[in-house]
Amino acid sequence: DENRSLLFYWLNQCLEKNLIVTPEYIPLLFEKAEKDPALRNLIVTCCGVRGKWMAQFNHLWSFSERKDSVQTLFDHGKPEERKDALKAWRTSSPEEARSALEKTWPQELAATKADLLSVLEINLQPSDEPFLKECWKEKSQKVKDAALYLLKRLPGSFVIEDIWTFLKPLISYKKSSSLLGLLNKETIEINLSFDIPEHFKTYGISHIDATKVYSEKEFTLNQLIAVIPLSYWETYFSLNANEILALFDKKEETKKFISSFATAADTFR
Repeated sequence: DENRSLLFYWLNQCLEKNLIVTPEYIPLLFEKAEKDPALRNLIVTCCGVRGKWMAQFNHLWSFSERKDSVQTLFDHGKPEERKDALKAWRTSSPEEARSALEKTWPQELAATKADLLSVLEINLQPSDEPFLKECWKEKSQKVKDAALYLLKRLPGSFVIEDIWTFLKPLISYKKSSSLLGLLNKETIEINLSFDIPEHFKTYGISHIDATKVYSEKEFTLNQLIAVIPLSYWETYFSLNANEILALFDKKEETKKFISSFATAADTFR
């Protein structure tokens, strides 16, 4: 359906699981590779030996004859080839790929740095944090933004843990029963009497709501909740996701924060 994002995801899944495509897809994929050099390395790999054999019958598919390893392409290729090689490398050997990027990092141009750093979203993992933390200190705003984007998508990162430590006391789960013990009442209580730490601004947390839907404190709290993985809440409340959402849906003052959980669900897949 001409959806490049899905095609890229599908090819990466093939590569990660060491699978090759069925024969009828090879001509179609090679035609796409003609127009999209960034996908060539993935496509050639996923078409296997049969793809290399088929390429000899069409001179436009001569790109499949390249036998360069991902490391060779990353070290010596053109910018788009280097990024494509790093994606393939990151999919199959994430630690090696990050280490390779760390080695070349001092020599990379600022514009190239931000572009290559974004590739680490593939198989993002805790061991990436020290490198991302160093990248976050760079002078280039593009590089800082790219590093922060990844740190805010890495459960357990210092950014998420810092926000969680501040946020947790502001939201409490209360359970009470009637005098006869026949009826349990469960509620979520939110404390809006807070001032965010000054350094939270470096995390991209703002108090300004352009839509004017929330109060200043509600808008800030909304952003903080959206940064936290849903598993944190399940552990904190000892409840499952459905139970937590049902509790927030009980009152108008808590219902408006449900969209933040949706944002978090999308962020952390």
